[in-house]
Amino acid sequence: MLKVLHIRSSFDPGGTETLLLNTFNQSQSFFRMYLVLLKDGTLIQQLDEKNGNRYYKWFRKRFLDFSVLRSMNKLIRQQDIKIIHSHQFIELIYATLLKIMNPKIKVVHQIHLLFERRNLVFYLEKYISSFTARVLTVSKTARNILLQDYGFTPGNISVVYNGIKDIPAPKGSDHHQSLQPDPAKFNVLMVANFVFGKDHRTLLKAYDLHIRGKMPDVCFYFVGRQTAISEKLKKTYLNEKDLAEKRINFCGAIPNSRQLLGSYDLAVMSCVSETFNIALAEAVFANKKVLASDIPVFRELSAEGKYFHLFKTGNPDDFFEQLSIIRQNNKVSEQTNNTKPYK
Repeated sequence: MLKVLHIRSSFDPGGTETLLLNTFNQSQSFFRMYLVLLKDGTLIQQLDEKNGNRYYKWFRKRFLDFSVLRSMNKLIRQQDIKIIHSHQFIELIYATLLKIMNPKIKVVHQIHLLFERRNLVFYLEKYISSFTARVLTVSKTARNILLQDYGFTPGNISVVYNGIKDIPAPKGSDHHQSLQPDPAKFNVLMVANFVFGKDHRTLLKAYDLHIRGKMPDVCFYFVGRQTAISEKLKKTYLNEKDLAEKRINFCGAIPNSRQLLGSYDLAVMSCVSETFNIALAEAVFANKKVLASDIPVFRELSAEGKYFHLFKTGNPDDFFEQLSIIRQNNKVSEQTNNTKPYK
């Protein structure tokens, strides 16, 4: 069985973390996973070693913690680990140093997100990753962008799509019930942290321009880590009544947010930059209605709108128009389902 060292610098709710959590907890036939966590996170408690995978809470105290590096090097030699898998720049730094100490080991670096800016970190990650055994990304669109816009080496990049599996939420997830929306409303869910690439602004602007007055039954639930971005959006587009009447709900980061899907009428994913998006894929997998930005990767994943609805990226008017169409179709469906057969 091939032994792989995964290095992860964060483990709070997010797409990459969800993917790693599900992979770790699933029985594997071809590889054994050794997960080294460089930082604490709320999802750690859900890691389960019953299938033979192992995790280590070796939290770094500084950017480059040599005690953590020594521990990983010792683990590699004790377990005869053959591959190191990194996901972020800092993890790539540790993986590269371990490669220097263990020349025969292979390093695989995975790029989940596109780069916010072309700064020193970008150029270092691009340069160092060119020496790895393989660079992985999660869609054909992402690969094309890395090659055409960022100048990565063509022969070194492979596409491995993220895997989605319907895994029951662990015990203790009953707090989801506190977020149950009013079933008499048309409830819209977006699961995304308020960070670079995500575009909550278009949704809230559409709400301010159109939805507040024209669609009084529509409510939004934003699940994701709040930042200075969310605070600015609240001040720009919302009033106290919107929040008090729960037309707009900021729910914070929630583990296993896929378990919320059954209570909502529509899942929305508004982005300006993305490579895949696990939350969107989970919604499609759960057979929910989905409305997403028409950025290249969502056009790829939707087969140009075949598998879920698209709206013009960054356009609040088109978002409102597409939402209106979906809402009207939902009303027609409800009326059809409630119609009694003629006797």
